[in-house]
Amino acid sequence: MLNNQDSTIISPWKAELVKDIFPGEFDLSASNLKNFNNTLYFQPYQTKSYFPSVKEQLWKSDGTEAGTNLVKDQGSSYYRSSALKVDNNTLYFQVINLDPSTMTSSLQLWKTDGTDTGVQLVKDLGSSLNINTFIPTENNLYFTTAGSSYDEQLWKTDGTEAGTILLKDVDNDIFHVRKINNSLYLDVSQYDASTSNSTAQLWKTDSTGTGVELIRDFGDLTFGNTYEDNTVIVNDTLYFEVVRNDSYCSDIIYMEVGRQYCYPQSTELSQLWQSDGTNTGTTVIKDFGSIRDINKFWGEVNNTFYFLVSPPNPENYAATTYELWKSDGTDAGTTLVQDLGNYSPKYLTTVNNTLYFSVNKYDSLTKTDNNQLWKIDGTNGNISLIKDVGDLSIKDWETIDNNLYFQISKYDYNTYTSTAELWKTDGTDIGTTLVKDFPNSSFMSDDELGVINNTLYFQSTDPNYGTELWMSDGTETGTMMVADINPGKGSSNPSIPVDVNNTLYLLADDGIHGNELWKLTSTQLGNDVRSLAMSNLKLMSDFSHTYQLPTFSNPSNGF
Repeated sequence: MLNNQDSTIISPWKAELVKDIFPGEFDLSASNLKNFNNTLYFQPYQTKSYFPSVKEQLWKSDGTEAGTNLVKDQGSSYYRSSALKVDNNTLYFQVINLDPSTMTSSLQLWKTDGTDTGVQLVKDLGSSLNINTFIPTENNLYFTTAGSSYDEQLWKTDGTEAGTILLKDVDNDIFHVRKINNSLYLDVSQYDASTSNSTAQLWKTDSTGTGVELIRDFGDLTFGNTYEDNTVIVNDTLYFEVVRNDSYCSDIIYMEVGRQYCYPQSTELSQLWQSDGTNTGTTVIKDFGSIRDINKFWGEVNNTFYFLVSPPNPENYAATTYELWKSDGTDAGTTLVQDLGNYSPKYLTTVNNTLYFSVNKYDSLTKTDNNQLWKIDGTNGNISLIKDVGDLSIKDWETIDNNLYFQISKYDYNTYTSTAELWKTDGTDIGTTLVKDFPNSSFMSDDELGVINNTLYFQSTDPNYGTELWMSDGTETGTMMVADINPGKGSSNPSIPVDVNNTLYLLADDGIHGNELWKLTSTQLGNDVRSLAMSNLKLMSDFSHTYQLPTFSNPSNGF
Protein backbone atom coordinates (compact mmCIF):
# COMPACT_ATOMS: atom_id res chain seq x y z
CA MET A 1 0.00 0.00 0.00
CA LEU A 2 1.54 3.27 -1.12
CA ASN A 3 1.91 6.13 1.35
CA ASN A 4 2.15 9.37 -0.58
CA GLN A 5 2.17 11.78 2.35
CA ASP A 6 4.30 14.90 1.92
CA SER A 7 5.91 15.70 5.28
CA THR A 8 5.63 19.43 4.61
CA ILE A 9 1.82 19.31 4.54
CA ILE A 10 0.09 20.11 7.83
CA SER A 11 -2.85 17.73 8.08
CA PRO A 12 -4.53 15.34 10.52
CA TRP A 13 -4.77 12.76 7.70
CA LYS A 14 -2.34 10.26 6.14
CA ALA A 15 -3.06 9.44 2.49
CA GLU A 16 -2.53 5.92 1.12
CA LEU A 17 -3.37 4.17 -2.14
CA VAL A 18 -5.74 1.31 -1.33
CA LYS A 19 -5.50 -0.65 -4.56
CA ASP A 20 -4.62 -0.15 -8.21
CA ILE A 21 -7.87 -1.68 -9.50
CA PHE A 22 -7.31 -0.93 -13.17
CA PRO A 23 -3.52 -1.03 -13.74
CA GLY A 24 -1.99 0.34 -16.89
CA GLU A 25 -3.57 2.88 -19.18
CA PHE A 26 -7.09 2.53 -17.83
CA ASP A 27 -8.09 4.89 -15.04
CA LEU A 28 -10.71 4.18 -12.43
CA SER A 29 -13.84 6.28 -12.25
CA ALA A 30 -16.49 5.50 -9.68
CA SER A 31 -19.81 6.79 -8.47
CA ASN A 32 -21.99 6.16 -5.46
CA LEU A 33 -19.20 5.58 -2.94
CA LYS A 34 -21.37 4.28 -0.12
CA ASN A 35 -20.94 3.17 3.48
CA PHE A 36 -22.83 -0.10 3.94
CA ASN A 37 -22.39 -2.09 7.17
CA ASN A 38 -19.11 -0.25 7.88
CA THR A 39 -17.68 -1.30 4.52
CA LEU A 40 -17.10 0.86 1.46
CA TYR A 41 -19.06 -0.13 -1.65
CA PHE A 42 -18.44 1.53 -4.98
CA GLN A 43 -18.99 1.06 -8.72
CA PRO A 44 -15.85 1.49 -10.81
CA TYR A 45 -15.69 1.63 -14.56
CA GLN A 46 -12.78 2.21 -16.90
CA THR A 47 -12.66 5.82 -18.05
CA LYS A 48 -11.33 4.80 -21.47
CA SER A 49 -14.31 2.56 -22.11
CA TYR A 50 -16.14 3.69 -25.19
CA PHE A 51 -19.62 5.14 -25.40
CA PRO A 52 -22.43 4.09 -25.73
CA SER A 53 -21.79 1.38 -23.16
CA VAL A 54 -19.31 0.93 -20.33
CA LYS A 55 -18.51 -2.10 -18.23
CA GLU A 56 -19.61 -1.49 -14.66
CA GLN A 57 -18.82 -3.47 -11.53
CA LEU A 58 -19.71 -3.47 -7.83
CA TRP A 59 -16.72 -3.62 -5.46
CA LYS A 60 -16.24 -3.44 -1.71
CA SER A 61 -13.25 -2.48 0.43
CA ASP A 62 -12.22 -2.69 4.08
CA GLY A 63 -9.37 -0.28 3.42
CA THR A 64 -6.73 -2.91 2.65
CA GLU A 65 -5.48 -4.09 -0.73
CA ALA A 66 -6.38 -7.70 0.05
CA GLY A 67 -9.79 -6.66 1.33
CA THR A 68 -10.71 -4.69 -1.80
CA ASN A 69 -12.54 -7.13 -4.05
CA LEU A 70 -15.10 -7.51 -6.80
CA VAL A 71 -18.60 -8.25 -5.53
CA LYS A 72 -20.46 -8.58 -8.82
CA ASP A 73 -19.88 -7.78 -12.47
CA GLN A 74 -22.84 -5.56 -13.42
CA GLY A 75 -22.43 -5.90 -17.18
CA SER A 76 -22.31 -3.21 -19.84
CA SER A 77 -24.50 -0.21 -19.12
CA TYR A 78 -25.54 2.78 -21.21
CA TYR A 79 -25.31 4.83 -18.02
CA ARG A 80 -22.04 5.52 -16.23
CA SER A 81 -23.63 5.65 -12.77
CA SER A 82 -26.34 3.11 -11.97
CA ALA A 83 -28.21 3.47 -8.71
CA LEU A 84 -27.23 1.96 -5.34
CA LYS A 85 -29.60 1.91 -2.38
CA VAL A 86 -29.37 0.71 1.19
CA ASP A 87 -32.74 -0.31 2.67
CA ASN A 88 -33.39 -2.49 5.75
CA ASN A 89 -29.73 -3.59 6.03
CA THR A 90 -29.70 -4.63 2.38
CA LEU A 91 -27.82 -3.03 -0.53
CA TYR A 92 -29.71 -3.10 -3.84
CA PHE A 93 -28.09 -2.70 -7.26
CA GLN A 94 -28.70 -3.49 -10.91
CA VAL A 95 -27.06 -5.96 -13.29
CA ILE A 96 -27.32 -5.98 -17.10
CA ASN A 97 -27.42 -9.66 -18.01
CA LEU A 98 -26.34 -10.53 -21.55
CA ASP A 99 -27.56 -13.78 -23.11
CA PRO A 100 -24.65 -14.83 -25.39
CA SER A 101 -26.85 -17.16 -27.43
CA THR A 102 -29.25 -14.41 -28.52
CA MET A 103 -27.03 -11.35 -27.79
CA THR A 104 -29.98 -9.77 -26.00
CA SER A 105 -29.80 -8.26 -22.53
CA SER A 106 -32.17 -7.92 -19.61
CA LEU A 107 -32.18 -5.71 -16.53
CA GLN A 108 -31.89 -7.50 -13.20
CA LEU A 109 -32.37 -6.36 -9.59
CA TRP A 110 -29.76 -7.80 -7.21
CA LYS A 111 -29.09 -7.43 -3.50
CA THR A 112 -26.39 -8.15 -0.94
CA ASP A 113 -26.36 -8.32 2.86
CA GLY A 114 -22.61 -7.73 2.93
CA THR A 115 -21.56 -11.36 3.28
CA ASP A 116 -19.78 -13.43 0.64
CA THR A 117 -22.81 -15.70 0.27
CA GLY A 118 -25.39 -12.93 0.51
CA VAL A 119 -25.16 -11.70 -3.09
CA GLN A 120 -28.45 -12.75 -4.68
CA LEU A 121 -30.61 -12.14 -7.73
CA VAL A 122 -33.94 -10.64 -6.69
CA LYS A 123 -35.77 -10.50 -10.02
CA ASP A 124 -35.24 -10.26 -13.77
CA LEU A 125 -37.03 -7.06 -14.84
CA GLY A 126 -37.08 -7.66 -18.58
CA SER A 127 -35.86 -5.42 -21.37
CA SER A 128 -35.53 -2.11 -19.51
CA LEU A 129 -32.16 -0.40 -19.85
CA ASN A 130 -31.56 1.03 -16.42
CA ILE A 131 -32.85 1.56 -12.89
CA ASN A 132 -33.24 5.33 -12.68
CA THR A 133 -33.69 5.80 -8.95
CA PHE A 134 -34.63 4.07 -5.69
CA ILE A 135 -37.18 5.73 -3.39
CA PRO A 136 -37.65 4.22 0.09
CA THR A 137 -40.82 4.67 2.12
CA GLU A 138 -41.76 3.40 5.56
CA ASN A 139 -43.02 0.04 4.29
CA ASN A 140 -41.72 -0.30 0.72
CA LEU A 141 -38.75 0.28 -1.51
CA TYR A 142 -39.84 1.73 -4.86
CA PHE A 143 -37.75 2.15 -7.98
CA THR A 144 -38.22 3.35 -11.54
CA THR A 145 -36.82 1.81 -14.71
CA ALA A 146 -36.31 3.29 -18.17
CA GLY A 147 -36.47 1.60 -21.56
CA SER A 148 -35.26 2.63 -24.97
CA SER A 149 -38.54 4.17 -26.20
CA TYR A 150 -39.69 6.46 -23.38
CA ASP A 151 -41.37 3.48 -21.68
CA GLU A 152 -40.75 4.03 -17.99
CA GLN A 153 -42.02 1.82 -15.19
CA LEU A 154 -42.64 2.05 -11.45
CA TRP A 155 -41.79 -1.02 -9.32
CA LYS A 156 -41.68 -1.91 -5.65
CA THR A 157 -39.76 -4.62 -3.82
CA ASP A 158 -39.50 -6.25 -0.41
CA GLY A 159 -36.29 -8.06 -1.39
CA THR A 160 -37.95 -11.22 -2.68
CA GLU A 161 -38.83 -12.26 -6.23
CA ALA A 162 -42.52 -12.64 -5.36
CA GLY A 163 -42.54 -9.30 -3.58
CA THR A 164 -40.99 -7.40 -6.50
CA ILE A 165 -44.01 -6.09 -8.38
CA LEU A 166 -44.56 -3.89 -11.40
CA LEU A 167 -46.99 -1.18 -10.24
CA LYS A 168 -47.32 0.92 -13.37
CA ASP A 169 -46.05 0.69 -16.94
CA VAL A 170 -46.33 4.34 -17.91
CA ASP A 171 -45.28 3.82 -21.55
CA ASN A 172 -44.21 7.46 -21.42
CA ASP A 173 -41.89 9.72 -19.45
CA ILE A 174 -41.85 9.80 -15.66
CA PHE A 175 -40.20 13.17 -15.21
CA HIS A 176 -39.95 13.26 -11.43
CA VAL A 177 -40.88 11.24 -8.36
CA ARG A 178 -41.07 12.66 -4.84
CA LYS A 179 -42.24 11.25 -1.49
CA ILE A 180 -44.91 12.80 0.73
CA ASN A 181 -46.22 10.89 3.78
CA ASN A 182 -45.03 7.48 2.48
CA SER A 183 -46.80 8.04 -0.84
CA LEU A 184 -45.06 8.77 -4.12
CA TYR A 185 -46.19 11.54 -6.46
CA LEU A 186 -45.24 11.10 -10.12
CA ASP A 187 -45.04 13.68 -12.91
CA VAL A 188 -46.00 11.82 -16.10
CA SER A 189 -46.03 13.14 -19.65
CA GLN A 190 -48.56 11.30 -21.83
CA TYR A 191 -47.85 11.55 -25.54
CA ASP A 192 -50.63 11.33 -28.15
CA ALA A 193 -49.14 10.17 -31.46
CA SER A 194 -52.29 11.09 -33.38
CA THR A 195 -52.05 14.77 -32.40
CA SER A 196 -48.30 14.95 -31.70
CA ASN A 197 -49.12 16.60 -28.38
CA SER A 198 -48.20 15.83 -24.79
CA THR A 199 -50.24 16.33 -21.65
CA ALA A 200 -49.21 16.45 -18.01
CA GLN A 201 -50.61 13.95 -15.52
CA LEU A 202 -50.09 13.74 -11.77
CA TRP A 203 -50.16 10.20 -10.31
CA LYS A 204 -49.83 8.84 -6.77
CA THR A 205 -49.24 5.45 -5.20
CA ASP A 206 -52.44 4.23 -3.53
CA SER A 207 -52.98 3.56 0.17
CA THR A 208 -52.41 -0.20 -0.22
CA GLY A 209 -49.01 0.28 -1.87
CA THR A 210 -49.99 -2.14 -4.61
CA GLY A 211 -50.90 0.30 -7.37
CA VAL A 212 -50.99 3.89 -8.54
CA GLU A 213 -53.94 6.18 -9.15
CA LEU A 214 -54.37 9.18 -11.42
CA ILE A 215 -54.86 12.37 -9.42
CA ARG A 216 -55.38 14.75 -12.31
CA ASP A 217 -55.01 15.03 -16.08
CA PHE A 218 -54.12 18.60 -17.07
CA GLY A 219 -55.37 18.38 -20.65
CA ASP A 220 -53.25 20.40 -23.05
CA LEU A 221 -50.97 21.70 -20.27
CA THR A 222 -47.51 20.42 -19.43
CA PHE A 223 -45.35 20.61 -16.32
CA GLY A 224 -43.03 23.59 -16.15
CA ASN A 225 -39.26 23.01 -16.24
CA THR A 226 -39.19 19.23 -16.62
CA TYR A 227 -35.39 19.01 -16.51
CA GLU A 228 -35.34 19.33 -12.72
CA ASP A 229 -37.85 18.72 -9.95
CA ASN A 230 -39.13 22.29 -9.89
CA THR A 231 -41.59 21.88 -7.02
CA VAL A 232 -41.82 22.64 -3.32
CA ILE A 233 -43.48 20.68 -0.49
CA VAL A 234 -44.96 22.53 2.49
CA ASN A 235 -47.00 20.81 5.23
CA ASP A 236 -47.46 17.67 3.07
CA THR A 237 -48.86 19.71 0.16
CA LEU A 238 -47.16 19.69 -3.23
CA TYR A 239 -46.85 23.00 -5.11
CA PHE A 240 -45.92 23.05 -8.80
CA GLU A 241 -46.34 24.88 -12.11
CA VAL A 242 -48.22 23.82 -15.24
CA VAL A 243 -47.82 25.73 -18.49
CA ARG A 244 -48.94 25.97 -22.09
CA ASN A 245 -46.06 26.85 -24.39
CA ASP A 246 -46.27 28.24 -27.89
CA SER A 247 -43.56 26.09 -29.47
CA TYR A 248 -41.98 25.62 -32.85
CA CYS A 249 -41.13 21.97 -33.43
CA SER A 250 -38.56 20.67 -35.87
CA ASP A 251 -36.00 17.94 -36.33
CA ILE A 252 -33.45 20.00 -34.39
CA ILE A 253 -33.17 18.93 -30.77
CA TYR A 254 -33.64 21.89 -28.44
CA MET A 255 -35.91 20.74 -25.63
CA GLU A 256 -37.75 17.51 -25.03
CA VAL A 257 -41.53 17.80 -24.89
CA GLY A 258 -43.13 14.37 -24.89
CA ARG A 259 -41.61 12.65 -27.92
CA GLN A 260 -41.12 15.76 -29.99
CA TYR A 261 -38.24 18.19 -29.95
CA CYS A 262 -39.46 21.75 -29.76
CA TYR A 263 -38.16 25.23 -29.09
CA PRO A 264 -40.55 27.12 -26.80
CA GLN A 265 -41.25 30.50 -28.38
CA SER A 266 -43.18 31.90 -25.43
CA THR A 267 -45.34 30.90 -22.48
CA GLU A 268 -49.02 31.29 -23.30
CA LEU A 269 -50.15 30.29 -19.82
CA SER A 270 -48.45 29.80 -16.45
CA GLN A 271 -50.34 28.57 -13.38
CA LEU A 272 -49.38 27.85 -9.78
CA TRP A 273 -51.06 24.64 -8.53
CA GLN A 274 -51.29 22.70 -5.28
CA SER A 275 -52.15 19.08 -4.51
CA ASP A 276 -52.93 17.19 -1.31
CA GLY A 277 -53.01 13.89 -3.21
CA THR A 278 -56.70 13.97 -4.12
CA ASN A 279 -58.47 15.11 -7.27
CA THR A 280 -60.59 17.67 -5.43
CA GLY A 281 -57.55 18.90 -3.50
CA THR A 282 -55.54 19.53 -6.68
CA THR A 283 -56.39 23.10 -7.57
CA VAL A 284 -55.07 26.31 -9.10
CA ILE A 285 -53.74 28.83 -6.60
CA LYS A 286 -52.87 31.60 -9.01
CA ASP A 287 -53.18 32.01 -12.76
CA PHE A 288 -50.35 34.19 -14.08
CA GLY A 289 -51.67 33.97 -17.62
CA SER A 290 -49.11 35.01 -20.20
CA ILE A 291 -47.74 37.99 -18.32
CA ARG A 292 -45.50 35.98 -15.99
CA ASP A 293 -43.74 32.62 -16.05
CA ILE A 294 -42.68 30.77 -12.89
CA ASN A 295 -38.94 30.39 -13.29
CA LYS A 296 -37.88 28.42 -10.22
CA PHE A 297 -39.31 27.32 -6.85
CA TRP A 298 -37.09 28.10 -3.90
CA GLY A 299 -37.32 26.97 -0.30
CA GLU A 300 -39.83 27.29 2.52
CA VAL A 301 -39.53 29.25 5.74
CA ASN A 302 -42.23 29.56 8.39
CA ASN A 303 -44.92 27.82 6.24
CA THR A 304 -44.33 30.26 3.37
CA PHE A 305 -42.55 29.26 0.18
CA TYR A 306 -40.72 31.54 -2.21
CA PHE A 307 -40.40 31.30 -5.97
CA LEU A 308 -38.90 33.21 -8.87
CA VAL A 309 -41.00 34.69 -11.68
CA SER A 310 -39.87 36.03 -15.04
CA PRO A 311 -42.10 38.55 -16.85
CA PRO A 312 -41.62 37.73 -20.56
CA ASN A 313 -40.06 40.25 -22.90
CA PRO A 314 -41.01 39.07 -26.42
CA GLU A 315 -39.18 41.97 -28.04
CA ASN A 316 -35.87 41.03 -26.40
CA TYR A 317 -35.57 37.56 -24.91
CA ALA A 318 -32.03 38.35 -23.72
CA ALA A 319 -33.28 41.21 -21.51
CA THR A 320 -34.82 38.95 -18.86
CA THR A 321 -36.03 40.50 -15.64
CA TYR A 322 -36.91 38.69 -12.40
CA GLU A 323 -39.40 39.01 -9.56
CA LEU A 324 -39.33 37.29 -6.18
CA TRP A 325 -42.75 36.04 -5.01
CA LYS A 326 -44.04 34.24 -1.93
CA SER A 327 -47.12 32.16 -1.18
CA ASP A 328 -48.91 30.63 1.80
CA GLY A 329 -50.97 28.40 -0.51
CA THR A 330 -53.79 30.86 -1.11
CA ASP A 331 -54.49 33.27 -3.95
CA ALA A 332 -54.58 36.26 -1.60
CA GLY A 333 -51.40 35.10 0.10
CA THR A 334 -49.47 34.77 -3.19
CA THR A 335 -47.80 38.14 -3.54
CA LEU A 336 -44.82 39.94 -5.02
CA VAL A 337 -41.96 40.35 -2.55
CA GLN A 338 -39.44 42.31 -4.60
CA ASP A 339 -38.72 43.28 -8.17
CA LEU A 340 -35.12 42.21 -8.79
CA GLY A 341 -34.85 43.86 -12.20
CA ASN A 342 -32.22 42.30 -14.42
CA TYR A 343 -30.29 40.88 -11.48
CA SER A 344 -30.00 37.13 -12.09
CA PRO A 345 -30.88 35.40 -8.79
CA LYS A 346 -29.95 31.92 -7.60
CA TYR A 347 -31.44 30.09 -4.62
CA LEU A 348 -28.73 28.70 -2.34
CA THR A 349 -30.29 27.01 0.67
CA THR A 350 -32.36 27.46 3.82
CA VAL A 351 -30.57 27.41 7.17
CA ASN A 352 -32.12 27.91 10.61
CA ASN A 353 -35.29 29.60 9.30
CA THR A 354 -33.25 31.84 7.00
CA LEU A 355 -33.37 31.56 3.20
CA TYR A 356 -30.17 32.51 1.38
CA PHE A 357 -29.87 33.49 -2.26
CA SER A 358 -27.41 35.26 -4.51
CA VAL A 359 -27.97 37.78 -7.29
CA ASN A 360 -25.76 38.71 -10.19
CA LYS A 361 -25.97 41.74 -12.45
CA TYR A 362 -23.82 41.94 -15.55
CA ASP A 363 -23.12 45.38 -17.01
CA SER A 364 -22.70 44.92 -20.75
CA LEU A 365 -21.17 48.38 -21.15
CA THR A 366 -18.37 47.95 -18.61
CA LYS A 367 -18.35 44.15 -18.98
CA THR A 368 -18.29 43.74 -15.21
CA ASP A 369 -20.28 41.61 -12.78
CA ASN A 370 -21.78 42.63 -9.48
CA ASN A 371 -22.56 39.70 -7.15
CA GLN A 372 -24.39 39.89 -3.85
CA LEU A 373 -25.49 37.52 -1.06
CA TRP A 374 -29.01 38.13 0.30
CA LYS A 375 -31.26 36.56 2.92
CA ILE A 376 -34.95 36.30 3.81
CA ASP A 377 -35.72 36.19 7.53
CA GLY A 378 -38.34 33.51 8.07
CA THR A 379 -39.56 35.09 11.29
CA ASN A 380 -40.62 38.46 9.88
CA GLY A 381 -40.24 37.96 6.12
CA ASN A 382 -37.72 40.80 5.81
CA ILE A 383 -35.33 40.63 2.87
CA SER A 384 -31.86 42.14 3.25
CA LEU A 385 -28.39 42.28 1.73
CA ILE A 386 -25.70 40.36 3.61
CA LYS A 387 -22.60 40.88 1.49
CA ASP A 388 -21.71 42.59 -1.78
CA VAL A 389 -18.75 40.65 -3.19
CA GLY A 390 -18.33 42.83 -6.27
CA ASP A 391 -17.01 41.10 -9.36
CA LEU A 392 -16.23 37.84 -7.56
CA SER A 393 -18.62 34.96 -8.24
CA ILE A 394 -20.41 33.11 -5.45
CA LYS A 395 -19.77 29.48 -6.43
CA ASP A 396 -20.51 26.66 -4.00
CA TRP A 397 -21.92 26.46 -0.49
CA GLU A 398 -22.54 24.08 2.41
CA THR A 399 -23.99 24.41 5.91
CA ILE A 400 -22.36 23.51 9.22
CA ASP A 401 -23.92 24.30 12.62
CA ASN A 402 -26.35 26.96 11.31
CA ASN A 403 -23.56 28.65 9.36
CA LEU A 404 -23.50 28.97 5.58
CA TYR A 405 -20.06 28.41 4.07
CA PHE A 406 -19.56 29.73 0.56
CA GLN A 407 -16.75 30.13 -1.95
CA ILE A 408 -16.16 33.24 -4.02
CA SER A 409 -13.71 33.45 -6.88
CA LYS A 410 -12.65 35.38 -9.96
CA TYR A 411 -10.43 34.77 -12.95
CA ASP A 412 -8.82 37.81 -14.60
CA TYR A 413 -8.44 37.08 -18.30
CA ASN A 414 -6.20 40.13 -18.72
CA THR A 415 -3.61 39.14 -16.12
CA TYR A 416 -4.33 35.37 -16.17
CA THR A 417 -4.58 35.31 -12.38
CA SER A 418 -7.18 33.81 -10.08
CA THR A 419 -8.66 34.97 -6.79
CA ALA A 420 -10.37 32.55 -4.42
CA GLU A 421 -11.76 33.00 -0.91
CA LEU A 422 -13.70 30.87 1.58
CA TRP A 423 -16.33 32.72 3.66
CA LYS A 424 -18.96 31.85 6.25
CA THR A 425 -22.04 33.64 7.56
CA ASP A 426 -24.66 33.20 10.28
CA GLY A 427 -26.91 35.68 8.48
CA THR A 428 -25.67 38.77 10.32
CA ASP A 429 -23.25 41.43 9.18
CA ILE A 430 -20.83 40.83 12.04
CA GLY A 431 -21.14 37.06 11.56
CA THR A 432 -20.15 37.22 7.88
CA THR A 433 -16.39 36.67 7.89
CA LEU A 434 -13.54 35.62 5.66
CA VAL A 435 -12.27 32.17 6.62
CA LYS A 436 -9.25 32.04 4.32
CA ASP A 437 -7.84 33.75 1.25
CA PHE A 438 -6.28 31.55 -1.45
CA PRO A 439 -4.02 33.83 -3.52
CA ASN A 440 -3.50 32.87 -7.18
CA SER A 441 -5.75 29.86 -6.65
CA SER A 442 -9.11 28.67 -7.89
CA PHE A 443 -11.92 26.37 -6.75
CA MET A 444 -13.40 23.48 -8.64
CA SER A 445 -16.77 23.42 -10.40
CA ASP A 446 -20.26 23.41 -8.87
CA ASP A 447 -21.34 20.94 -6.19
CA GLU A 448 -17.81 20.13 -5.07
CA LEU A 449 -18.14 20.68 -1.32
CA GLY A 450 -18.67 18.05 1.35
CA VAL A 451 -19.16 17.97 5.12
CA ILE A 452 -17.89 15.16 7.35
CA ASN A 453 -18.05 15.46 11.15
CA ASN A 454 -18.60 19.24 10.94
CA THR A 455 -15.51 19.68 8.77
CA LEU A 456 -15.75 21.12 5.26
CA TYR A 457 -13.92 19.36 2.41
CA PHE A 458 -13.32 20.90 -1.00
CA GLN A 459 -10.89 20.95 -3.94
CA SER A 460 -8.61 23.87 -4.59
CA THR A 461 -6.10 24.50 -7.38
CA ASP A 462 -2.88 26.02 -6.03
CA PRO A 463 0.07 27.17 -8.20
CA ASN A 464 2.50 25.17 -6.04
CA TYR A 465 0.48 22.03 -5.37
CA GLY A 466 -1.98 21.69 -8.27
CA THR A 467 -5.56 20.55 -7.60
CA GLU A 468 -5.74 18.78 -4.24
CA LEU A 469 -8.17 18.15 -1.39
CA TRP A 470 -8.53 20.78 1.34
CA MET A 471 -10.38 20.93 4.64
CA SER A 472 -11.67 23.63 6.99
CA ASP A 473 -13.10 23.82 10.50
CA GLY A 474 -14.20 27.42 9.91
CA THR A 475 -10.98 29.06 11.08
CA GLU A 476 -7.93 30.25 9.15
CA THR A 477 -5.52 28.00 11.05
CA GLY A 478 -7.89 25.07 10.65
CA THR A 479 -8.11 25.48 6.86
CA MET A 480 -5.40 23.39 5.20
CA MET A 481 -4.50 20.96 2.48
CA VAL A 482 -5.39 17.39 3.39
CA ALA A 483 -2.65 15.75 1.34
CA ASP A 484 -0.50 16.47 -1.71
CA ILE A 485 -1.35 13.13 -3.36
CA ASN A 486 0.22 14.13 -6.67
CA PRO A 487 3.40 15.73 -5.30
CA GLY A 488 4.50 19.16 -6.36
CA LYS A 489 2.60 21.05 -9.03
CA GLY A 490 0.85 17.95 -10.33
CA SER A 491 -2.91 17.60 -9.70
CA SER A 492 -4.56 14.55 -8.15
CA ASN A 493 -8.05 15.91 -9.00
CA PRO A 494 -9.55 14.25 -5.91
CA SER A 495 -13.19 13.43 -5.34
CA ILE A 496 -15.01 14.54 -2.19
CA PRO A 497 -14.35 11.79 0.38
CA VAL A 498 -16.82 9.39 2.00
CA ASP A 499 -16.54 8.49 5.69
CA VAL A 500 -16.51 4.80 6.67
CA ASN A 501 -15.66 4.18 10.34
CA ASN A 502 -13.54 7.37 10.55
CA THR A 503 -11.57 6.41 7.45
CA LEU A 504 -12.13 8.68 4.47
CA TYR A 505 -12.19 7.18 0.96
CA LEU A 506 -11.77 9.08 -2.27
CA LEU A 507 -10.60 8.78 -5.86
CA ALA A 508 -7.35 10.51 -6.78
CA ASP A 509 -4.48 10.38 -9.28
CA ASP A 510 -0.94 10.37 -7.87
CA GLY A 511 0.61 10.81 -11.32
CA ILE A 512 1.79 7.18 -11.38
CA HIS A 513 -1.18 4.84 -11.02
CA GLY A 514 -3.88 6.94 -12.65
CA ASN A 515 -7.20 7.66 -10.98
CA GLU A 516 -7.60 5.02 -8.25
CA LEU A 517 -9.04 4.41 -4.76
CA TRP A 518 -7.27 6.13 -1.86
CA LYS A 519 -7.92 6.33 1.85
CA LEU A 520 -7.22 8.93 4.52
CA THR A 521 -6.52 7.68 8.04
CA SER A 522 -6.23 9.85 11.12
CA THR A 523 -2.83 10.78 12.54
CA GLN A 524 -2.08 10.77 16.24
CA LEU A 525 -3.80 14.11 16.83
CA GLY A 526 -6.98 12.91 15.10
CA ASN A 527 -9.46 15.46 13.86
CA ASP A 528 -8.55 18.35 16.17
CA VAL A 529 -7.58 20.44 13.17
CA ARG A 530 -6.69 23.67 14.95
CA SER A 531 -4.53 21.99 17.59
CA LEU A 532 -2.79 19.97 14.93
CA ALA A 533 -2.14 23.03 12.80
CA MET A 534 -0.65 25.03 15.68
CA SER A 535 1.42 22.04 16.83
CA ASN A 536 2.82 21.51 13.34
CA LEU A 537 3.46 25.22 12.87
CA LYS A 538 5.60 25.19 16.01
CA LEU A 539 7.32 22.00 14.91
CA MET A 540 8.07 23.42 11.47
CA SER A 541 9.43 26.65 12.89
CA ASP A 542 11.81 24.64 15.08
CA PHE A 543 13.07 22.76 12.01
CA SER A 544 12.80 25.44 9.33
CA HIS A 545 16.02 24.22 7.73
CA THR A 546 14.38 20.84 7.03
CA TYR A 547 10.81 21.73 6.16
CA GLN A 548 9.34 24.34 3.85
CA LEU A 549 5.75 25.38 4.48
CA PRO A 550 3.31 26.59 1.82
CA THR A 551 2.80 30.36 2.04
CA PHE A 552 -0.68 31.82 2.49
CA SER A 553 -1.99 35.30 3.13
CA ASN A 554 -5.17 36.48 4.81
CA PRO A 555 -6.11 40.12 4.17
CA SER A 556 -7.96 41.47 7.16
CA ASN A 557 -10.49 43.39 5.11
CA GLY A 558 -11.37 40.40 2.86
CA PHE A 559 -11.75 42.58 -0.27
